[in-house]
Amino acid sequence: MNINTINFFPKLICLFLILQVTTISFSQEYGSLIGASFSGIFIKLDSIDYKTEDIAQYFFGDCEKLGKDAYSVDTRRDKNTLIIRLKNGIMISNSNFSRKVINDGDVDLIKRIHDYFNSPESIFCFFGYDTSVTAGFRFIRNGHTIRFRYQTAFEVVHEFGFPLDPELKILNGTYYRDPIFKDSPYLNERSRTLLKPDDENYRMVDYDSITMSLTQMVMNDLVGYDLLDEKHWIDRIYYVIK
Repeated sequence: MNINTINFFPKLICLFLILQVTTISFSQEYGSLIGASFSGIFIKLDSIDYKTEDIAQYFFGDCEKLGKDAYSVDTRRDKNTLIIRLKNGIMISNSNFSRKVINDGDVDLIKRIHDYFNSPESIFCFFGYDTSVTAGFRFIRNGHTIRFRYQTAFEVVHEFGFPLDPELKILNGTYYRDPIFKDSPYLNERSRTLLKPDDENYRMVDYDSITMSLTQMVMNDLVGYDLLDEKHWIDRIYYVIK
Protein backbone atom coordinates (compact mmCIF):
# COMPACT_ATOMS: atom_id res chain seq x y z
CA MET A 1 0.00 0.00 0.00
CA ASN A 2 1.59 3.29 -1.02
CA ILE A 3 1.75 6.44 1.08
CA ASN A 4 -0.86 8.28 -1.06
CA THR A 5 -3.40 5.53 -0.41
CA ILE A 6 -2.75 5.66 3.34
CA ASN A 7 -3.13 9.43 3.43
CA PHE A 8 -6.39 9.26 1.52
CA PHE A 9 -8.18 6.92 3.97
CA PRO A 10 -8.86 9.59 6.64
CA LYS A 11 -10.29 11.89 3.95
CA LEU A 12 -12.49 9.10 2.61
CA ILE A 13 -13.82 8.35 6.09
CA CYS A 14 -14.46 12.06 6.64
CA LEU A 15 -16.39 12.26 3.37
CA PHE A 16 -18.48 9.23 4.32
CA LEU A 17 -19.44 10.77 7.67
CA ILE A 18 -20.31 14.12 6.10
CA LEU A 19 -22.48 12.46 3.48
CA GLN A 20 -24.30 10.46 6.16
CA VAL A 21 -25.09 13.64 8.13
CA THR A 22 -26.12 15.34 4.89
CA THR A 23 -28.60 12.59 4.04
CA ILE A 24 -30.14 12.75 7.50
CA SER A 25 -30.46 16.55 7.52
CA PHE A 26 -31.88 16.69 4.00
CA SER A 27 -34.40 13.99 4.94
CA GLN A 28 -35.48 15.92 8.02
CA GLU A 29 -35.92 19.18 6.11
CA TYR A 30 -37.40 17.98 2.82
CA GLY A 31 -39.18 14.72 3.65
CA SER A 32 -38.94 10.96 3.35
CA LEU A 33 -38.19 10.58 -0.37
CA ILE A 34 -34.49 10.55 0.52
CA GLY A 35 -33.77 7.07 1.80
CA ALA A 36 -36.71 5.54 -0.06
CA SER A 37 -37.37 3.59 -3.24
CA PHE A 38 -40.77 4.63 -4.51
CA SER A 39 -42.65 6.07 -7.47
CA GLY A 40 -46.12 7.46 -7.70
CA ILE A 41 -48.65 9.44 -9.67
CA PHE A 42 -50.68 11.73 -7.45
CA ILE A 43 -53.93 13.15 -8.79
CA LYS A 44 -55.13 16.10 -6.75
CA LEU A 45 -58.90 15.91 -6.30
CA ASP A 46 -61.73 17.69 -4.53
CA SER A 47 -63.43 14.32 -4.01
CA ILE A 48 -61.73 10.94 -3.57
CA ASP A 49 -64.96 9.02 -4.13
CA TYR A 50 -63.34 6.43 -6.41
CA LYS A 51 -63.11 2.68 -5.85
CA THR A 52 -59.57 1.34 -5.98
CA GLU A 53 -60.83 -1.80 -7.74
CA ASP A 54 -62.22 0.31 -10.59
CA ILE A 55 -58.98 2.29 -10.88
CA ALA A 56 -56.87 -0.88 -11.01
CA GLN A 57 -59.06 -2.50 -13.65
CA TYR A 58 -59.22 0.61 -15.83
CA PHE A 59 -55.47 1.21 -15.97
CA PHE A 60 -54.05 -2.30 -15.52
CA GLY A 61 -56.75 -4.74 -16.62
CA ASP A 62 -57.35 -7.96 -14.69
CA CYS A 63 -55.78 -7.69 -11.23
CA GLU A 64 -55.69 -9.70 -8.03
CA LYS A 65 -56.54 -7.68 -4.95
CA LEU A 66 -54.16 -8.37 -2.05
CA GLY A 67 -55.49 -5.97 0.55
CA LYS A 68 -53.81 -3.25 2.57
CA ASP A 69 -51.14 -5.17 4.50
CA ALA A 70 -49.19 -6.88 1.69
CA TYR A 71 -45.93 -5.16 2.61
CA SER A 72 -43.86 -7.69 0.67
CA VAL A 73 -45.31 -6.37 -2.59
CA ASP A 74 -42.58 -4.31 -4.26
CA THR A 75 -44.08 -1.74 -6.63
CA ARG A 76 -40.76 -1.51 -8.47
CA ARG A 77 -41.83 -4.75 -10.13
CA ASP A 78 -44.02 -4.00 -13.13
CA LYS A 79 -46.92 -6.25 -12.08
CA ASN A 80 -47.21 -4.89 -8.55
CA THR A 81 -49.42 -1.89 -7.88
CA LEU A 82 -50.40 0.16 -4.85
CA ILE A 83 -53.36 2.53 -4.87
CA ILE A 84 -53.61 5.03 -2.02
CA ARG A 85 -56.44 7.37 -1.17
CA LEU A 86 -55.26 10.53 0.58
CA LYS A 87 -57.10 13.47 2.06
CA ASN A 88 -56.95 15.51 -1.15
CA GLY A 89 -56.27 13.03 -3.91
CA ILE A 90 -55.39 9.54 -5.09
CA MET A 91 -51.91 8.12 -5.71
CA ILE A 92 -51.09 5.19 -7.97
CA SER A 93 -47.74 3.48 -7.49
CA ASN A 94 -46.46 1.15 -10.23
CA SER A 95 -42.93 1.55 -11.61
CA ASN A 96 -43.81 0.91 -15.25
CA PHE A 97 -46.86 3.18 -15.04
CA SER A 98 -44.77 5.98 -13.51
CA ARG A 99 -41.97 5.52 -16.01
CA LYS A 100 -44.33 5.90 -18.97
CA VAL A 101 -45.58 9.21 -17.60
CA ILE A 102 -42.40 10.73 -16.16
CA ASN A 103 -39.66 9.49 -18.48
CA ASP A 104 -41.59 8.88 -21.69
CA GLY A 105 -44.19 11.62 -21.39
CA ASP A 106 -46.77 9.21 -22.82
CA VAL A 107 -49.40 11.65 -24.10
CA ASP A 108 -52.11 9.01 -24.49
CA LEU A 109 -51.64 7.69 -20.96
CA ILE A 110 -51.59 11.20 -19.50
CA LYS A 111 -54.87 11.91 -21.30
CA ARG A 112 -56.40 8.69 -19.97
CA ILE A 113 -55.47 9.66 -16.41
CA HIS A 114 -56.75 13.19 -16.92
CA ASP A 115 -60.05 12.01 -18.42
CA TYR A 116 -60.68 9.23 -15.89
CA PHE A 117 -60.41 11.59 -12.95
CA ASN A 118 -62.67 14.21 -14.54
CA SER A 119 -60.02 16.69 -15.66
CA PRO A 120 -58.15 17.44 -12.42
CA GLU A 121 -56.27 20.71 -12.33
CA SER A 122 -52.97 19.14 -11.33
CA ILE A 123 -51.18 15.79 -11.46
CA PHE A 124 -47.80 15.30 -9.80
CA CYS A 125 -45.71 12.28 -10.84
CA PHE A 126 -42.45 11.35 -9.13
CA PHE A 127 -39.90 8.65 -8.47
CA GLY A 128 -36.94 8.38 -6.15
CA TYR A 129 -34.56 5.45 -5.76
CA ASP A 130 -32.00 6.53 -3.21
CA THR A 131 -29.48 3.71 -3.61
CA SER A 132 -28.93 4.53 -7.29
CA VAL A 133 -29.41 8.31 -6.92
CA THR A 134 -32.22 8.08 -9.45
CA ALA A 135 -35.05 10.58 -9.21
CA GLY A 136 -37.41 12.81 -11.11
CA PHE A 137 -40.82 14.39 -11.38
CA ARG A 138 -43.37 15.65 -13.89
CA PHE A 139 -45.93 18.33 -13.07
CA ILE A 140 -49.07 18.31 -15.22
CA ARG A 141 -51.56 21.16 -15.12
CA ASN A 142 -54.90 20.92 -16.93
CA GLY A 143 -53.65 17.92 -18.89
CA HIS A 144 -50.42 19.52 -20.12
CA THR A 145 -46.87 19.11 -18.84
CA ILE A 146 -45.59 22.32 -17.27
CA ARG A 147 -42.32 20.98 -15.97
CA PHE A 148 -40.35 17.75 -15.78
CA ARG A 149 -36.88 16.88 -14.59
CA TYR A 150 -35.34 13.46 -14.11
CA GLN A 151 -32.00 11.71 -14.10
CA THR A 152 -30.66 8.24 -13.46
CA ALA A 153 -27.50 7.43 -11.49
CA PHE A 154 -25.62 10.71 -11.98
CA GLU A 155 -26.31 10.75 -15.72
CA VAL A 156 -27.31 13.78 -17.79
CA VAL A 157 -30.38 15.60 -16.49
CA HIS A 158 -33.44 15.54 -18.76
CA GLU A 159 -35.78 18.45 -18.24
CA PHE A 160 -38.48 20.60 -19.79
CA GLY A 161 -39.96 23.93 -18.75
CA PHE A 162 -38.78 26.61 -16.39
CA PRO A 163 -37.73 25.59 -12.85
CA LEU A 164 -40.56 25.91 -10.35
CA ASP A 165 -40.18 28.28 -7.42
CA PRO A 166 -39.31 25.58 -4.84
CA GLU A 167 -36.47 24.35 -7.09
CA LEU A 168 -34.74 27.72 -7.05
CA LYS A 169 -33.70 27.37 -3.41
CA ILE A 170 -31.17 24.78 -4.52
CA LEU A 171 -30.60 25.70 -8.17
CA ASN A 172 -29.64 29.25 -7.19
CA GLY A 173 -27.54 28.07 -4.27
CA THR A 174 -23.84 28.78 -3.88
CA TYR A 175 -21.50 25.92 -4.74
CA TYR A 176 -17.77 25.42 -4.46
CA ARG A 177 -15.17 22.63 -4.41
CA ASP A 178 -14.06 21.73 -0.91
CA PRO A 179 -10.24 22.06 -0.94
CA ILE A 180 -9.77 18.94 1.19
CA PHE A 181 -11.06 16.81 -1.68
CA LYS A 182 -9.67 18.75 -4.62
CA ASP A 183 -7.04 16.13 -5.49
CA SER A 184 -9.19 13.10 -4.84
CA PRO A 185 -9.40 10.66 -7.77
CA TYR A 186 -12.56 9.21 -6.27
CA LEU A 187 -14.80 12.24 -6.75
CA ASN A 188 -16.48 13.43 -9.90
CA GLU A 189 -14.69 16.46 -11.31
CA ARG A 190 -17.92 18.43 -11.10
CA SER A 191 -18.64 17.48 -7.49
CA ARG A 192 -19.24 20.62 -5.51
CA THR A 193 -20.42 21.65 -2.07
CA LEU A 194 -23.77 23.34 -1.58
CA LEU A 195 -23.84 26.12 0.96
CA LYS A 196 -26.97 25.91 3.09
CA PRO A 197 -29.02 29.00 2.16
CA ASP A 198 -30.07 30.14 5.63
CA ASP A 199 -26.85 29.95 7.66
CA GLU A 200 -23.10 29.48 7.42
CA ASN A 201 -23.16 25.69 7.76
CA TYR A 202 -22.58 23.80 4.54
CA ARG A 203 -23.54 20.38 3.28
CA MET A 204 -21.78 18.02 0.93
CA VAL A 205 -24.07 17.74 -2.09
CA ASP A 206 -23.02 16.49 -5.51
CA TYR A 207 -24.53 18.97 -7.94
CA ASP A 208 -25.16 16.09 -10.37
CA SER A 209 -27.49 14.37 -7.90
CA ILE A 210 -29.65 17.21 -6.60
CA THR A 211 -32.77 16.04 -8.48
CA MET A 212 -33.71 13.86 -5.48
CA SER A 213 -33.93 16.92 -3.23
CA LEU A 214 -35.65 19.01 -5.91
CA THR A 215 -38.33 16.33 -6.35
CA GLN A 216 -39.10 16.32 -2.64
CA MET A 217 -39.24 20.13 -2.46
CA VAL A 218 -41.58 20.39 -5.45
CA MET A 219 -43.78 17.66 -3.96
CA ASN A 220 -44.10 19.47 -0.64
CA ASP A 221 -44.96 22.73 -2.40
CA LEU A 222 -47.47 21.42 -4.97
CA VAL A 223 -49.19 18.80 -2.82
CA GLY A 224 -48.88 20.56 0.51
CA TYR A 225 -47.25 17.67 2.36
CA ASP A 226 -45.00 14.62 1.98
CA LEU A 227 -46.87 11.96 -0.01
CA LEU A 228 -44.86 9.19 1.65
CA ASP A 229 -45.92 10.22 5.15
CA GLU A 230 -48.57 7.63 6.00
CA LYS A 231 -50.39 9.93 8.39
CA HIS A 232 -51.94 11.53 5.29
CA TRP A 233 -53.14 8.20 3.88
CA ILE A 234 -56.78 7.29 4.34
CA ASP A 235 -56.43 3.78 2.96
CA ARG A 236 -54.19 1.72 0.66
CA ILE A 237 -54.78 -1.41 -1.39
CA TYR A 238 -52.20 -3.61 -3.14
CA TYR A 239 -52.88 -5.29 -6.46
CA VAL A 240 -50.97 -7.73 -8.69
CA ILE A 241 -51.59 -7.48 -12.44
CA LYS A 242 -52.47 -10.88 -13.92
